[in-house]
Amino acid sequence: MRKRVLIFFVTVLSLTLAACGGKSEKKPGLSHAELGYQWQDPTKPIVKAKGLIEFEILAPKNSLADDYNDMLIFKTLYDLTNVDVKWRNITETAYAEKKGLIMADKKNLPDAIYHAGFSEKEIILYASRKQIIAIDDYLDYMPYFKKILEERPDIERIVRSADGKIYSL
Repeated sequence: MRKRVLIFFVTVLSLTLAACGGKSEKKPGLSHAELGYQWQDPTKPIVKAKGLIEFEILAPKNSLADDYNDMLIFKTLYDLTNVDVKWRNITETAYAEKKGLIMADKKNLPDAIYHAGFSEKEIILYASRKQIIAIDDYLDYMPYFKKILEERPDIERIVRSADGKIYSL
């Protein structure tokens, strides 16, 4: 079970790396080697130590749901991966009303948006503005997801946008 959860998180992290043109933070001047970055072995952390890398994910959610930062699953994933994900929780209603404003604020884009709910038109618009980026170039870092796409062309057709690229899942 732990391996499956870790594999899932590696995939999500890979998507996070690619999703928005945001501002993931790592300590200045650290190379991938200095971070101890690895993705091949799902039994090892993604980076060698905590506090070296941080991502911000905007998360529209039901106002009655727990804050994602407080959920045991995400605390456990942090312990397993050493990747610090800061969840910026926002109510579904506020997100629906402010989605355009959030995407217009290019200096404060999150690294990813969980349950973004973008229409195909919005995906093409934001991709053309380089506010979101395709994850196609990152599929080699997601071997399990890549295998699914190879084995299930029906799923691949669903996740590809009109321009033939994958921006969201």
